[in-house]
Amino acid sequence: MALICLQAVKELGLADQIPHSVRASFGTIFASFTSFKDVRAQVYANRGVSVVSTATRVRPNAFHFRRQVIILQRAGGGNAERQSSEWSQSTTIARAFSIGAKEAEAVSNLMCKVPATVVETLCAAVRVRGMARFLSHEAIAKSVFNTGWSSGMVACEAWKDQLTNKEDCRLVDLFVSRILGDWDKTAAPLRKALAYKDAVALRQATGAFLHFVAVLQSSFPAKDFKDASDSLLAQFMEGFLDPDLIHAMSVQVPPGDIRAVGAFRPFLAKMEAAVRSERELRDAELAENLRRADLQQLVAKLERDFKVLEGRKPKEDASAKERALDMKYLRERQTQGNEHVERWMAQNCQLVKVDDTLESAAPQFLKFKEQFRGKGEEYLICVMDFTVFPANASYVAAALKTFAALLSMTSNAVGLVMYPVWQTQTSESALVKHRQLLDNAFLKAGLSMKNLVQLLYTKPDSPARDARSLSQLGLATFHSHFDSHAFANCKPVREGKLGPCPLIKISEFVGYDLEVSKPGASARVEQKGPACYDAIVNSFLDGMSFQDSDILLFVDVVPNRFAEFARAIAARDLNGSGRTVHYFGFVHDEFTVNSAAIRNMVYKEWDANPDSPPKQRVRPETVADTTPDLEMLAWSGNAPNFPDALLTRFPENSDEYRKVHDLRQRFKEQFPTASQPSAADGRGGRVGGLCDYSIDGGKEPLDVRRQIDLPAVAVGDMTLARKAGCDGSGKKPAITVDENYHIWLGNLTDADVTLEAGELFGFGRGAYEQKEVRRNLRNHFCTPDNKEKVQ
Repeated sequence: MALICLQAVKELGLADQIPHSVRASFGTIFASFTSFKDVRAQVYANRGVSVVSTATRVRPNAFHFRRQVIILQRAGGGNAERQSSEWSQSTTIARAFSIGAKEAEAVSNLMCKVPATVVETLCAAVRVRGMARFLSHEAIAKSVFNTGWSSGMVACEAWKDQLTNKEDCRLVDLFVSRILGDWDKTAAPLRKALAYKDAVALRQATGAFLHFVAVLQSSFPAKDFKDASDSLLAQFMEGFLDPDLIHAMSVQVPPGDIRAVGAFRPFLAKMEAAVRSERELRDAELAENLRRADLQQLVAKLERDFKVLEGRKPKEDASAKERALDMKYLRERQTQGNEHVERWMAQNCQLVKVDDTLESAAPQFLKFKEQFRGKGEEYLICVMDFTVFPANASYVAAALKTFAALLSMTSNAVGLVMYPVWQTQTSESALVKHRQLLDNAFLKAGLSMKNLVQLLYTKPDSPARDARSLSQLGLATFHSHFDSHAFANCKPVREGKLGPCPLIKISEFVGYDLEVSKPGASARVEQKGPACYDAIVNSFLDGMSFQDSDILLFVDVVPNRFAEFARAIAARDLNGSGRTVHYFGFVHDEFTVNSAAIRNMVYKEWDANPDSPPKQRVRPETVADTTPDLEMLAWSGNAPNFPDALLTRFPENSDEYRKVHDLRQRFKEQFPTASQPSAADGRGGRVGGLCDYSIDGGKEPLDVRRQIDLPAVAVGDMTLARKAGCDGSGKKPAITVDENYHIWLGNLTDADVTLEAGELFGFGRGAYEQKEVRRNLRNHFCTPDNKEKVQ
């Protein structure tokens, strides 16, 4: 009917008389016209079709009303802004179309608040799928598709910003795509319109998915992200991720833990592995670059140090001149020392070699005594040590005469006779005979016999098996033609005993060697040690009152083979440990050895005296005398040192390591710190070098006074095999070397052992012989493959 009316208007030419608003409301209608033989019948037929269509038509939805509103806005003419404002209000729409509030609100949202691209997508979807079983008006009316709306509510309120529809429409577009995908995959009988509650849950899952994908992208390698995101998107579109996504947002706060969604974990693990691998490669590359840079810097500094050390090397002619001056200085210094020894010996300790008659003894003593004339009162101690009775009778007789003559010179004299001691190399009858010989000679010479003295000894450091006697008979005597004697109140005369005096250990005897020469029976009783003889001298001084100017002379008429009185008095005077005693000895045997030993003592004291000339010539200060300014090389003991730490800066077997190793070899060749073996006679030269008594690379000196407090292990608990060791003694520890060549220090006695700083290991002189060692290849492991190599 509308078409007929419009056609009539057109044919009658009335189009211009129809108001614009009516004409615009019709829009453009396309129609086709044809001729029919029976027009009336065709009209009725068409009318019947219209009636059927009216009866079966679908109820209009929000999208229909939106289209009609747009047409009405277009037909409204001027003031489009006012019309748009009116038609955006849901109440206006509800009045105009007589529809409910939800439909009107949905139309309003589609008109003004839902992005145009989303509206077009929804229109296309409704046109194909219909509205009834696809999308509810409630979902549209409650702003699910609106820009700025957020599904962050209730448990997901913390995620409000992440669940908000933004201007870029990414969230809404994915949400719509998910709605379409879910509807298409659902079987026709099971399809239903998307309600608001379901829309909110799906919107939350969609927002969570986009958020976690963005988190993944921020740390995932760019080249692999597209594949990962496509895989995750496919899983999301199937609905597999919804439970994990919604649960993650309900129990976490932004940014959340991406591991809470199971589908992300494989990609995250892959990403972490890739990142770790990439980081390792990057770190390796960085480390290599750093090593190269470090090597370049290290090589440059070492080359500079080499140049510094090279510049310190003296020229050959100057070096030879300095060495010659050094040798001259050492000779002159030694000459000064020898002159000092001769002066000291002439005044304090003079040994003269005598024959069996002792004819030259008295004149030489008087000459020695002459240097003290007028300097003070002189006191004389004469000694004859017959511990081991001499075999030469003429020598004994001459010594007795000389002894008596010396005591007859002054009342300030006292004599000490040490009687023979029994030992396995003599007999009892010989011992008695020798004592009687001495007593008869003393009585005949006018010497007193009433002051017998018992010499007492101790063995503080000797083991229990030391069988030496702890006493010896002696005689303190004066010449009888004097009424009084200056030494009458000395301790040996007053108490009739002397000591106890400490005996030296047998292992410390002069000339003792465990492997070569052990002392015999006579030597065991004869040698008592300087400490013992010093105690004897002190005993005669005990009870005496001397003036500072008094001169004390000690004449050793019959010294023992080792001149121990001379050694004791020399050490006493050198150390300043008591009143000065001037020694004069008649040496019959071993003159050269004893004289050299005492001279050596004097020379050592002079050599160590700070008032003596320096041991080394003080050279003019040169560059070589200053500590060089080294950057990488160390300087200790007035010599350069290549620190091992420079090698450990680089991995072993690396190019950098080999480079530094080559530099160290060059350093050793260019600046040797030890003498090289000499092959002139086919034997190696003596090894030389610098001892290192430091720790921590020389930064801190070794504390030799530190307390050693190691865990103790009982002997019974020692399970390691013992390869070597010794039992120790009272002042030395027991030493054990186990099968692993570890050293154990211990105490195998029942007494406490207190150790001071001392030597643990040493070498005896021994007897060595060079021998050629021949080896038979048949006694060695070899195969045909390595035989030539072994040979």
